[in-house]
Amino acid sequence: VKIRYPDFETTSKQTTIPYTFYDDELIPVAKELFHKLHRKGEPVRLIGVRLSELTGEAVQTNLFSNAEKKSELYKAIDEVKNRFGKS
Repeated sequence: VKIRYPDFETTSKQTTIPYTFYDDELIPVAKELFHKLHRKGEPVRLIGVRLSELTGEAVQTNLFSNAEKKSELYKAIDEVKNRFGKS
């Protein structure tokens, strides 16, 4: 996560997490990093989030998590967006 303030001072923070493609696992990590960096009450000029080391390969999921149900949910969300648009 990168934050730039009006005076062009720029700060950034990063972390490594296990491979995932689930928004509900990625977004909280980005928000946590943002809250560690952001100076409350100060205006922000730029906010950036970067993901790296992405893979096109299949990644083994946790046997005990309900990955199939979560995958079905994300597929349904994509179908709704494709049918009715992202708005």
